[in-house]
Amino acid sequence: MSQVVSRTQDSGKSLQISSSGSNTAVKSTVKTGDNITTFDFNFIDGANSTEGLYNVIRNTSTNKYYTSNITPAFTTTVRLEEKGNSETGVTKEIKDDIWYTCKTMIYKDTMYMKVWERGTEEPIKWDVTRVMSDTGSNDRVFRIEYYAAGKNVLVDNVSVSTIKLDSEKETQKPKVTNIKLNATSKTLTAGDKFKLVPTITPSNADKTVSYQSGSSKYAKVDENGTVTALKAGKATITVNAKDGSGKSAKCVITVKSKVSKVSIIKNDIASNQNTIYMVKGKTLKITAKITPSSAIQSVKWTSSKPSVVKVSNGKLTAKKTGNAIIKVASTSNSKMMSKIKVVVVKKSVKAKSIKFQAKSYKVKVGKTIQLKTIISPKKTTDRVNFSSDNKKIAKVNNKTGIVTGIKKGTAKITVKTSSGAKKTVKINVLK
Repeated sequence: MSQVVSRTQDSGKSLQISSSGSNTAVKSTVKTGDNITTFDFNFIDGANSTEGLYNVIRNTSTNKYYTSNITPAFTTTVRLEEKGNSETGVTKEIKDDIWYTCKTMIYKDTMYMKVWERGTEEPIKWDVTRVMSDTGSNDRVFRIEYYAAGKNVLVDNVSVSTIKLDSEKETQKPKVTNIKLNATSKTLTAGDKFKLVPTITPSNADKTVSYQSGSSKYAKVDENGTVTALKAGKATITVNAKDGSGKSAKCVITVKSKVSKVSIIKNDIASNQNTIYMVKGKTLKITAKITPSSAIQSVKWTSSKPSVVKVSNGKLTAKKTGNAIIKVASTSNSKMMSKIKVVVVKKSVKAKSIKFQAKSYKVKVGKTIQLKTIISPKKTTDRVNFSSDNKKIAKVNNKTGIVTGIKKGTAKITVKTSSGAKKTVKINVLK
């Protein structure tokens, strides 16, 4: 071989290597140890010689060299050759005027090589491998040479790098094609933690990922994928592959406030009735209120004696005479709960009277107020119902007695028991 001339690659430009009796090449010195060399090439002149493009790694102390050869005679032979010994190779078709990538690796005294069309997915398997009988202890010279009289080849993206991985299998890992998370959405209470677990495809790809929160004031995530809910709001957690594939996955975290109170809304029941009286065979619907409204609004109902009073989503069914305690608890914090006693009787007990706790009420436009009622006797099985004589001024929930101010003015709210007792109160709606 003739003398090799060093050439540097201009930034952003392909390097043209010509062969016309003398050689021009890329030349670099690499330290002893495992390394990978890659470069792109393009036979722009359609070389037809038995000679070709050589990626040469040479031991400077022993003059022993190994070459990865791309010879474009008819169909191209991709081969590994040791000076003075036979070569190993495989035939691949490489077309003229098309860019390809060549990758050569020296790892644990073995040389590997593969060639593929640039811009397509790198193959997992190497085209050829060869054990190196003499790796030497000194520097190696890496060079790209081209032998084809009067022909030219373009070379680009030349890279020589040290291998930092621990096994040959790791060096051949394919790119990530997909990331799937154990959850794409999750609702948490402030203070809760949740572990995001990514599944990487293919299974032999690099599984190293990074985590990032889009709104760290609502939820933060650490390097291990553990999400910590901070306060009510939403945050999108993005999981990114670190192998350069650009693949990612997202999980939307909805953070709810901690429950501060659970209360029972006694629909159709007078305010002074802390115990509900029901006639056997009758039903009654009660509801639960979770405070604050930004907390998870899910609750669980239970009865101390389902054979006496059955409860389902707040609907009470009086099964037989007796007493039962109805409990409702937050599903996000079972310690936050409320309860009420229910007594089942054989016959109905009529109300003798009902009245409001105040002679009149005031409420501002757009605001609400709870009307308090007193029924007698307390053990009555009567139910109560509310109505407004002017819904354009003030409207009232007919079961709960909650009044909403609509516009400035005066309205009358009437409460009536199921046995006919009733009372009216004036509502003044203010601006």
